[in-house]
Amino acid sequence: VWDDALKFTKDFFAGASAAVVAKTVIAPVERVKLILQLQSAQTTLAPEKRYKGVIDCFIRVPKEQGFFSFWRGNWVNILRACSQVVTFVAAMLSYPLDTIRRRLMMGAGKKEFIHKGTIDCARVGLIEDPAFLL
Repeated sequence: VWDDALKFTKDFFAGASAAVVAKTVIAPVERVKLILQLQSAQTTLAPEKRYKGVIDCFIRVPKEQGFFSFWRGNWVNILRACSQVVTFVAAMLSYPLDTIRRRLMMGAGKKEFIHKGTIDCARVGLIEDPAFLL
């Protein structure tokens, strides 16, 4: 069991690290895309100051705003990706608890309880139906 938990932890952190690297590598492309999408809505920007395309934007942004401006907002993007992972893990952990709750509630109106309690319900559920955790 501990080997599986260790493997899961390693895989989890490897996936999180890969997401951080991917978001950081793609950040300049996302920034250029966003600049080009939003420049037409900027009424204060003179037409001659607008970017003419992707290549023009990639050349002018580091000159006008600095090289690291490509990664402006990247930490927020990484935090957003982390929160998505946390939400997924929370859903995976809470689903079995919901199943236990439903099984206990379904037996509540009967003369004899099917399960002796929460732990018994979880134990029996895992023995009878290994897909119980999914």
